[in-house]
Amino acid sequence: MRAGEWDGPTASLAPGFTQANLVALPEADAFDFLRFCVANPKPCPVLAVCDPGSFGPLVTAPGADLRNYGDPVEVREGEVPVFWACGITPQAVGAASKPELMLTHAPGHMFVTDVPDER
Repeated sequence: MRAGEWDGPTASLAPGFTQANLVALPEADAFDFLRFCVANPKPCPVLAVCDPGSFGPLVTAPGADLRNYGDPVEVREGEVPVFWACGITPQAVGAASKPELMLTHAPGHMFVTDVPDER
């Protein structure tokens, strides 16, 4: 994937490794989204939060670069990428709360981490 040689769905692609969904939000909205996820850990378990403007989730996939994640993800200054294990609830919350900008993944196209499932 890091070589850009995979462009299909990732569901069931890497058995034994955690797959994450992605949302990128303006920094002003990211803390509220993270706070919602922390308050609702079962439907919205947070796996990683990047620094504003960062291109890689250092804890879950060292060396990964969101600019090479399927279709490149442009993370601009002041935007915060957040990764979580469930895609449905957080997207529904985003649709209902209508942040100024919210980038997210396509269903079935998740970020494959280096983290084994048992962790």
